[in-house]
This record gives sequence, structure tokens and C-alpha cells, in this order.
Amino acid sequence: MTGRERCLGFLLLALAACASCGGEGAPRTGSDLTAPVASEGLPPTPPSAASQEMLRTSVAHYQRGDFKGALDAASKALSASPGATEPYRLVSKIFTDIGRDKQGIDFFRGIARDQPDRWQPFFYQGVHEYHLDMWEESLVSFQRATSLDPGNAEAHARSGFLLEYMGDFDRAAVSFTKAWELEPAEARYASRHAKSLRMSGDYEGAEEVIGVALETTPDAAELHYAMGQLRLKQGREADAEDALRQAIALDAGHGAAHRDLAGLLARSGHEREARRHLAVADRIKESAREKGFLLGRLGLTPGDPLLPLLLGELELTEGHHRKALQWFARVEALAGPSDRIHAGRAEALFGAGQMDGGRSELARISNPEDGRALLARAAGAAAAGNPDEAAELAEAAVGTGLQEKDFLRRASDIYSLAGRTDAAYELLNRATGTQRKAAH
Repeated sequence: MTGRERCLGFLLLALAACASCGGEGAPRTGSDLTAPVASEGLPPTPPSAASQEMLRTSVAHYQRGDFKGALDAASKALSASPGATEPYRLVSKIFTDIGRDKQGIDFFRGIARDQPDRWQPFFYQGVHEYHLDMWEESLVSFQRATSLDPGNAEAHARSGFLLEYMGDFDRAAVSFTKAWELEPAEARYASRHAKSLRMSGDYEGAEEVIGVALETTPDAAELHYAMGQLRLKQGREADAEDALRQAIALDAGHGAAHRDLAGLLARSGHEREARRHLAVADRIKESAREKGFLLGRLGLTPGDPLLPLLLGELELTEGHHRKALQWFARVEALAGPSDRIHAGRAEALFGAGQMDGGRSELARISNPEDGRALLARAAGAAAAGNPDEAAELAEAAVGTGLQEKDFLRRASDIYSLAGRTDAAYELLNRATGTQRKAAH
């Protein structure tokens, strides 16, 4: 890989971190139809030098909040290298993040009409059709992509997701099996293939698939969740609980694992802990819905600094620190409220382990007794390994009377870290009934 290619890869990763594409009804991480293509069956075509330059320009526009400029530059990059996948991925990402899926469909449909032998326009047309719940159309698009590139594991998997949603489990199993056969080490494909085997009653086969994949990727939450589901079906509830807890430990945002664990705990009489996990699962689902709503509004009013600010705080609440920092950079470019930016950025930096950077942001806040500043200090204490101090600062932050959904959720998380589980649960419930407030 050349230095130019490494630089391009870094920029594309940075853009991917700018926003999540999830929404209510979207699959979990690892089976997300909005996620970038994990791989392609055909040897990738690198973008030309001119295309790479336009991609860098697009990312720069995007990070400044100039979505039109970003889309124009990405479209030029695609025109300069129509056989390379990166420009398609970037164009699709921008359409998704600004809530313009209908335009995305029309854009890729036009390319597919002019270049019917390329898999990329059909694939990304399918992504945007899925976003608009056009399941049958999306399935046709993904299947057209696999007909043009039979070795494209991701397109096979996405066909499987849609077939499963549509109730055609036998055909879904065929698609999941194909994806897994193409890339058996990929945790997403292994977990879906194992689920198909489990649903057909082949528990032994499902366990073998999960076990082999865990040897390669032991830190894949999705595989531990799949094992938990299998153990539940086998009636091995203690082992299921261990697997579900491991999935949550690896991915605290795994809503399905929280929900399944809540059910298991409720059946075994641990109702208080069950209610806490159910509340977390509901919070995760609500956050995905809120994110989709905010992204849709962002497409209509891209110059409003409140929207990326709320998105940054939502990502911060869910522990996505790099994404949060990208959103806060956007807010700063749009001249948003500086103290709120510094407080959010401090929390994100502390969460990412960048203690000096977090302290630097705290020092730039004009009112250190503001609720957000206090919560950022609490995050710093938690990151430094002082949970009791963190809880005291979080309590002071809540005591300022700031009533914002994500603010209360993050304070609840700090209470949980300090072992104040009842207070954390009460605060989480309060957050659920709290409406979002405008920036000030």
C-alpha cells in the first residue's frame, strides 16, 4: 500500500466515524445494512490520483459541515474512477448522513442504467432502498450485485437479512451460508450462519461454527451473543447468562443482549437487575430512533449547529468517543456554543483515555460549575480510576437542575460505575421521560 493510499484510507475512516447510520429497526452492529462494505469478492480497483484528491476534498468539506461541497467532490471522485469502490461508499455515506436516501436511490440508479456491468451502483442503491423500507426493491438490488460479483460476501449477507425480515428463512439461510463460506472468519457472517443452523435444529453445527469463529475473533460481542442464544435454546441458562454478560462486556450497546439477559434474570427471580437491563435495552433502542430523526433533520437544515451538537452528545452517551469528537468539530465549524463543545469534547477525550486533552478542554470552559462541566470532570475522575469522586461530581452535576436526556443518561452511567445501581436506575428512568432541549 502506498502512502497516498494509506492517507486515503485514514480519511475514509475519519468520515465513517463522523456519524452512525443506524435507525429504528436497523439491525445491530455487525448486521447493519448501512455499514460500509466489509469486502468485495473481486480484486479491488484503486482510485486514480485525481479521484483520491477529490475524495480528500470531499472529506474536508464534510468535516466543515459543507454537505453540498462534500457530495459534489465525492461525485467527481466517482466519475474519475468509476471502477473503484471507495467513491461509491463515500457518496452513499453522505446521502445517508444527511437523510437523502431518495436522492441516493436516484443517483445510483442512474449510474446502474449507464453502467449495468458494475456491482457497486446496484449494491448502494440497495442500501438506500433499505433505509426507506423498500425491502423487495432492496433485495433485487443486492441480488443483482451478487450476480455481477458472486464472491461478494457482504451482498450475500445483506440479501439474507432482507429475506429473513420478509419471513423467507430457508432462502435467508442459503444467503448466510454463502457469505460465511466466502469469509468464515468474519464474525458477522459466522453468527448469522450459526443462527440459521440453530433455527433449523442443528445445534451441534451452530456451536461448531461459533466456536471456530471465536478462536479467530474472541472479542466479537456478536459471537458471544450468538452463543448465548444457542445456550438458551439448549436450556443451559447458567452458560447462556455467562455468554450474554460477556457480549455486554465487549459491547455495552448490544441492546439484544441486554434484553435477552433481562428475560433470563426475570425468570430466575432477579427482577431488580432484570429491570435495569431492560431499561438499558430500551435506552439503546430509543437512541437509535433519535439518531435517525436527527440525521433526517440534518439533511433539511445542514447549517444548524444544534443538530450535530445533539448527535455528538448522543454518540458520547453511547460511548462512541471518536464519533462524538467528529460531531463536536462540526459544531465548532458552525459556530455553536463553545462551553458545551468544550465540555462534550472533554468527556469524549477522557473516555478515549486522552487525559491531557480532556483537562485542556476543561480549562477552556468559562463556567466550571456548569452542569456539563461538572459531568465532564466526573468523566475525568472515572477515567482516572476514582469512581467515588466521579459519582460525587455527577451528583453535583445533576444537582444543577439540568434536565437533558443524554446528560442524565451519562450521569446514570457514572453512578453505575460507582456501584450506585438504584440511583443509576432512577436517573435512567428520569432520562427516558425527558425531552431534548435546544443549545444555549
